[in-house]
Amino acid sequence: RRKQRKGLLNVLPEEAARQLGQANLMYATGRFKEAINLLMDVIKVFPNSAEPYHTLGLLHEALGNNRKALDFYMIAAHLTSKDVTLWKRLAALSTEVGFFRQAVYCLSKAIAHDVKDADARWDRAVLYAELGEQAKAIRQFQMVGKMRPGDGEVPKMLARMYHRAGEPLKAIAELEQHIERNPDNFDMTDVNILAELYMQLGSFTETHALITRARQAIKQLQQEEAGGEAGQEAQEEALPIDLAVKDGLCLAHLGRLEEADTVLASLRADEEITSLYPDLTLDVGCALATMGQHARALDYLCRLLVVPEFGSDQALWARLLTCHRALGNMEPMLTLYTSRLEEMAKDDLSYLETATTLAELYLECGRAEEALAFMPKLDESILRLQQAAAANAAAAAATSRSLDEQHKQARAQAVAEGKAGPDNKVVAMAAGAAAAAAAAAEEAERAAATPAPTTLLMRKNKLHLVLNQRPQFIQAVLPLVQDALESLAADSAAMKNPRLPRELARAISRRRMMESKGLGKSRFNALEGEESTVFQGKPIRRDRRKAHVREADEMADAYFAGLGLTDGGSESAAGSTSAAAAAGLQGDGSGGRSDLQRAVSRFRMHRAAALRALFADEEGLHTFTELLSALVAEGKAQEAAALSKRAMELCGGQSRWFPRARRDVVTLILVDLQLMMGLPQDAVLHIKAVLGRWPASCRVWSRFSRAVAALGPSGTRSWSFVINSARRRCPDSVPAMIMQGHAHAFHGKYNEALSEYFQAYRFWPDEPLLLLSIGVAFIRLACSEKVADRNRAVLQGFAFLQAYSHQRGSKLLHESLYNIGRAAHALGLAGIAHHYYIASLASSRPSPAENQGEVAGVDDTQVRGIDHAQQQRHQQQQQQQHQQLHH
Repeated sequence: RRKQRKGLLNVLPEEAARQLGQANLMYATGRFKEAINLLMDVIKVFPNSAEPYHTLGLLHEALGNNRKALDFYMIAAHLTSKDVTLWKRLAALSTEVGFFRQAVYCLSKAIAHDVKDADARWDRAVLYAELGEQAKAIRQFQMVGKMRPGDGEVPKMLARMYHRAGEPLKAIAELEQHIERNPDNFDMTDVNILAELYMQLGSFTETHALITRARQAIKQLQQEEAGGEAGQEAQEEALPIDLAVKDGLCLAHLGRLEEADTVLASLRADEEITSLYPDLTLDVGCALATMGQHARALDYLCRLLVVPEFGSDQALWARLLTCHRALGNMEPMLTLYTSRLEEMAKDDLSYLETATTLAELYLECGRAEEALAFMPKLDESILRLQQAAAANAAAAAATSRSLDEQHKQARAQAVAEGKAGPDNKVVAMAAGAAAAAAAAAEEAERAAATPAPTTLLMRKNKLHLVLNQRPQFIQAVLPLVQDALESLAADSAAMKNPRLPRELARAISRRRMMESKGLGKSRFNALEGEESTVFQGKPIRRDRRKAHVREADEMADAYFAGLGLTDGGSESAAGSTSAAAAAGLQGDGSGGRSDLQRAVSRFRMHRAAALRALFADEEGLHTFTELLSALVAEGKAQEAAALSKRAMELCGGQSRWFPRARRDVVTLILVDLQLMMGLPQDAVLHIKAVLGRWPASCRVWSRFSRAVAALGPSGTRSWSFVINSARRRCPDSVPAMIMQGHAHAFHGKYNEALSEYFQAYRFWPDEPLLLLSIGVAFIRLACSEKVADRNRAVLQGFAFLQAYSHQRGSKLLHESLYNIGRAAHALGLAGIAHHYYIASLASSRPSPAENQGEVAGVDDTQVRGIDHAQQQRHQQQQQQQHQQLHH
């Protein structure tokens, strides 16, 4: 009775049925707008019938409004839930619009009413793969495989899904099983996919065997079809060229280069083959270059220079440069780059990049004068780019002002006519055009601020440094660094704004913390772009935040968008302003941007390109270090120290914005500058904080020792205290063990020092400094009064000194011989010491450039100990001589 009553309720009354018929007639005659109005009246009276909604979907689809048509179809499908055809139609429309999860939902409804529908399962599997849910896609394809046992496309799709899921072995097993079960029903696509999987795993022997079997199968098939000699003539052309390329690469990887050249000869037949298969030619060239066959790789890569799509590709030119550099022959690349530069326009960005690379090549070839002659050309190219960008910005600003004026006039006219409502299409179109023009003007203004990429400008500036043009380098890089620091200071002030709500401040701190740790990314992957659909698909709970936390995070996102701190960095001014206004964070109530936002917007490109490059990656930090070194070389050490201190304070204050290692590197630079300026107390304060975080770093311990040594005798107590504390906190730190040994040796506790040294010796048995320290400790122990076996200590000391000399090698033989002589001299063995001193003077010494950072002589504490022992021995000898003279 209930089903019967429900069916009677969905039956249209006579009047509504008549109106529906009229609407269908209007649809057939093309009167779409009238039909829509009539059907809306029908829905108001009788909203539970599916037919009006379905017809409205047809009408909106005919008008080209697929988005609205999809909404009406969805309502109709839910009112007639058993209509499988409609659900599949809805899935197709949702896929066209890009609502993949909604399409999955529609296909699930269709499958629920027809479980044996393999096509619907196939489409759902494809959608799962598009959404990145490989496990669900694999299950669906496996079900399709059970429904269609002989379908050869299912194993291919399963292999692709396994490969995307990071399980190549399962992909290989699936294809091998398919080929084994259907030896007469597989095609070259199966072989190609399987060969690709084999090569990715490095199984080149299996790949070659597979392609050989495929070639034999094709040969046998052709002989059966054509018969006799015709099949023999066609067998060389039978294998597809992509499989032939894979076979040749496998032979090359197996070391059979002559056979590989024979197989790959088809790619070198003529220029037409290269233009038809440029991707294959590029793959062969790159693979041969990776194998170290650079001459063969150039034979393929140079052919791509005449192909229009690849002739201007910077990646191809970089590969050519790598091959020529490996062969040690840079003259052909100089010729190629010179001819290419002559064909380019000077106001093109590619001209600047090519000219910079050419100057670097001249420097690499030792032709500094020609590289120096290119510097004015680079400056001229940058000036042209700036002028072009400024002209574009001016034109965009003029267009924006013109369209804004048109919008104001249209709005004033609408107000005068009494038609200033939200439905006024003229005003709406004018407003949209004005907003788009304002966004374009803002983008052009940002482009005018940095007309060339920052990485390219950094390369050009480093040329100044290599060419010994430090003033030019400082003039180019210093303003960029100062702007970056000002931007960072502005960001810091914005983040610490006391007017920010408490929840927003917490959300900002939480976001930076999660970004630094790489967390919280999954919450942004759910249903992106499908927020406004009628049904968004099956909800997947990835975001477990509470409502107030989610709201605060959204406000933080809007705040970052308003400051230009989002990852993209290219949002329009209108979008940023609207986002900030939506979050209630606008600086004033006039609808314009606040002073803070205008100030930050001024440095937006510098922040996105320079700030994050200078303090967030190795290359930028290296540039910052070079700038400080250049300032010191020019006699501006105080300015360098001030810049370094400012950077350290800002990076430390924004501790969640920058990796800890970056901040500590900046601190080490500041410590070096403070030691250079004679400020050891400040240096010790800064280095202690770094040492607490990096107790296993030799660089940090070295700077700490230098800072303490600069303090003089007053720093000895602090030195020992810090070492003892680090040794207790980090018992596994080898540098801490060595430093503890030095501290014991400094205070005359040689047995304790040897205990620490031998603990470190277990981990670093080949370290020359450690061997020297052990040898010196034994010698000093032999000179003391508390030694149990003096002769044994002397022998052990010289044994470790000989091992130290062996580790230093022949380049630094003079250093090791001198240290052994010092040890013998300290023991009073003047003859042995004289022998080693003479040998040290006779040995060749390396140049200062080679010797920089390599000499590991005896440190100050060891020298003082040996000098003290030597003085005591000398006094004893003098006393003996006086006694002999007296007798």
